[in-house]
Amino acid sequence: MVRKLRLRRPGAVLALALLLASCGRPHVFGGTALAPPVRAPEINLVDQNGLPFSLRAQQGHVALLFFGYTNCPDVCPATLGTFALARRQLGSAADGVRFIFITVDPARDVPAALNAYLMHVDPSIIGLTGAPADIAQAERAFGVYAAADRLNATHTDRIFLIDRDGDWQRLYPSDVDPAALVADVRALLRA
Repeated sequence: MVRKLRLRRPGAVLALALLLASCGRPHVFGGTALAPPVRAPEINLVDQNGLPFSLRAQQGHVALLFFGYTNCPDVCPATLGTFALARRQLGSAADGVRFIFITVDPARDVPAALNAYLMHVDPSIIGLTGAPADIAQAERAFGVYAAADRLNATHTDRIFLIDRDGDWQRLYPSDVDPAALVADVRALLRA
């Protein structure tokens, strides 16, 4: 006697079909690839707690970098909100990721100002500042434009993705879907 398998949840069938269809397929990354990836420039700045920070010391972690400033009215808070949401979506995997916010306004964004600002967004985001010459060097190293008039600052609004080996892999627009960012980070964490 042949029994028909009756599935009571059509959604479960669809989920199972999608899972089976994706098995064995390589992850398709979003954003813009750096082809080939290049070694991420070294950054030596100061974090929101006044402690020295080196990008090279973050090897072994995936890093997401964004350049902005705390007085930004729109793009910067939205992008840091994306970081916070991505961190929550990653769950425990977020321990393998460094979310880094580098100021383009070091005169106002001193460690205490960064600390107070990030406490309201997500205290796990690393805020970096330093001497104007050091910030300018970091901007040049990543090809970031920041207006000289910091009161009406315009700046490059891209997210930079660096893999665990310290290679700069991808660029994303600041309005990237957090789920897409999370998928790419998870793929790098599995690699």
